[in-house]
Amino acid sequence: RRYNILFGCDELLLSGLMTGVDGAVGSTYNFMAPHYRRVIDAFQAEKMDEAKQHQQVATSMVEEILRHGGHNAIKAAMGILGLDCGPPRLPWKSLSDEARTTLEQELTDGH
Repeated sequence: RRYNILFGCDELLLSGLMTGVDGAVGSTYNFMAPHYRRVIDAFQAEKMDEAKQHQQVATSMVEEILRHGGHNAIKAAMGILGLDCGPPRLPWKSLSDEARTTLEQELTDGH
């Protein structure tokens, strides 16, 4: 192939794979790689029901991240995993301790 096509919408990875993309780039892959790997593996094994289930879990987790503000929640999620990426840039603010605890619980429940 002349080009490698990458897909950039985490919530629609499975749809991208179905259209023939070669890979993906996205911000939630940094801390949810196992979920997306399961989507890809199931897709490649032609287990579409399984791939859909894994994609739904990942999409639900992305929705939680967005509910907490997006970029600042991604920074918090990375910190929860032990990788401090520093504070979010303005205009975003770091999550409160309460919001961070809630996010950690929501992400853990999604695993």
